[in-house]
Amino acid sequence: MLGETSCPMKEDFIMDDPQHACSNCTIPMVSGNRWVCNQCKNFQICDRCYEVELKREERERHPIDQRESHTLYPIEINDVPVDTKDIDDILESEFFNTRTFHNPTAPAFVTTCNICDLDIETGQGWRCEVCPKYDVCNACYQKDGGIDHPHKLTNHPSMADCDAENKESRQLRELKLRKMLDLLVHVPRCRSAHCQYPDCRKIKELFRHGMQCKTRAAGGCVRCRKMWYLLQLHAHACKESRCRVPRCRDLKEHSRGSQQQSDSRHRTAVARMMRQ
Repeated sequence: MLGETSCPMKEDFIMDDPQHACSNCTIPMVSGNRWVCNQCKNFQICDRCYEVELKREERERHPIDQRESHTLYPIEINDVPVDTKDIDDILESEFFNTRTFHNPTAPAFVTTCNICDLDIETGQGWRCEVCPKYDVCNACYQKDGGIDHPHKLTNHPSMADCDAENKESRQLRELKLRKMLDLLVHVPRCRSAHCQYPDCRKIKELFRHGMQCKTRAAGGCVRCRKMWYLLQLHAHACKESRCRVPRCRDLKEHSRGSQQQSDSRHRTAVARMMRQ
């Protein structure tokens, strides 16, 4: 019944059919097996995490918070479509930014000024070192020099500076960051004093530091700022409703509220433009 009602209006919706994601590493599972628990409805892990699970001690296996261990059963992944080509026509809308389709060389993600709401060209803005999404264009920065913001603002890197960055070192940083994000999911479940992950102890120390630190990220603590950066990246990509990573749910709600405010401002601007 719902399908019959919504089908004629499908052009008004953004359709999404994601693949199953691993409950541990959050990576989509597109091949091999997914290991599911018949007792825990939303728990499923990939082959790689299942191999790690087998190497753990009995008391550290799923579920960690219970004495009895649950049995995991493999389900072969064979529902991934071979052809993902969309046969529907591409419809343009003033509510969505379609500049990427018309100009492939334009940046995929455009930064917006938090004061005037205008797009900031690459290398033509200022960013807060503490607030993750606070950016100001050159015009607004020249008016007050950033005195209305409590934290220091640094100039955006230019396109030439971005291109000059070594590709290999950038890939190494991305790989290291990906491992750290995987550890964020692993650490809340880890109870081993001698974990097989070499950086597990570092993340645990960061968590302990965050609970005791009095300076905090807002006060300039480097370790706290590093942890908040990782938590924000994780929360941005996390789809788990009952995620055990600290502050994940709070960050999701904050991001959702900010997005709703941004969408509301955008709709108001479009409505004002249409009335003219």
